[in-house]
Amino acid sequence: MNKHLIFIIAILIISSALTCSSNRKDLKSTENDNLMQNDTTVSSKDSVATMENQDAEYVKGKLYFKLAESTKTSLPDYDIEKPLLGEYPILQQILNNYQIIKIYRAFPEMNTSNMMRMYTIEFSEETNIKTLLQDLNSIESIEYSERIPINQSY
Repeated sequence: MNKHLIFIIAILIISSALTCSSNRKDLKSTENDNLMQNDTTVSSKDSVATMENQDAEYVKGKLYFKLAESTKTSLPDYDIEKPLLGEYPILQQILNNYQIIKIYRAFPEMNTSNMMRMYTIEFSEETNIKTLLQDLNSIESIEYSERIPINQSY
């Protein structure tokens, strides 16, 4: 009886792991779909207020992005005043098309493999955030990109 119970638990764990893996692969596609759905024409004062409230929930001029696990490179810090364009083949198109100010590791004090692949990208406030997110998410070496939520205590 114990062998049957262990077998059932093993199947549940494997099933759960496969579901999580499948969900991660769909995340990039879902985020892009959500961005497209949210990119609607504003036609009323209520819609304008809603969009402004949504923007107030995020840090202005910054995004997170995470390099894909298959990407075996790390990125050095980037500063528009001291550009090292040759060091950024993955992001060359982004650097050419947007007003990127800085790129740096989001959590430099955390040395886990997941956290070492997380970066913050700073850009001018004139940048179209939705387009930048779409372009970042379309890069194969980037697992995902997202706006940075403002942490608020209530």
